[in-house]
Amino acid sequence: MRVSLEIEGGFAPVPGLNRSILLDSEMLGSADRARLAQLIEAARFFALPANLGGPPRDAADTRRYRLTVEDGLRHHSVAFGDPVGNQALVALRDFVHALTPDT
Repeated sequence: MRVSLEIEGGFAPVPGLNRSILLDSEMLGSADRARLAQLIEAARFFALPANLGGPPRDAADTRRYRLTVEDGLRHHSVAFGDPVGNQALVALRDFVHALTPDT
């Protein structure tokens, strides 16, 4: 399974905050791989609409995200912004972000 997270916007154009994260579950330990799958299932990720809305793209100081999951024949992307009302999606986003080493 491959998961990508694109992050844009925010308070200031700080290098490293606007970036793309790409995870391959095969490169994760078994506990992280299981947790990732659990979070995707809990968020009902493949049933979510492609765009969850949020503040306008040009709204000041907001963050925008695009989370994409490729799992076998299933491929789905969801775009959303802060604040996010779907707490399961927030947990998935935060987990993916936490697995990425700081650059």
